[in-house]
Amino acid sequence: MDRKKIEKKVIETFKSMVVKNIRPNVTLEADFRNELGIDSIQLVSMVTVFEEVLNFDTMLAIAEVEFDEIKTGNDIVDMVLKYQK
Repeated sequence: MDRKKIEKKVIETFKSMVVKNIRPNVTLEADFRNELGIDSIQLVSMVTVFEEVLNFDTMLAIAEVEFDEIKTGNDIVDMVLKYQK
């Protein structure tokens, strides 16, 4: 899957998972924790959903190793591009 398709899926999925008043703030650059108020537990849940949506079944294992590095949607996109088969 190319970068643009992954970016689109990440934004669509993330917007579907957050409360309505936060949706306008969802961008690939928005910081999950500081700008959108997503805590670590919510982020793990999101990563699990992204695995399903992006058909990427090793993402959570990778996220456990690099979890602190996941701060934005771009970080998820980069991770998928780096580790996709």
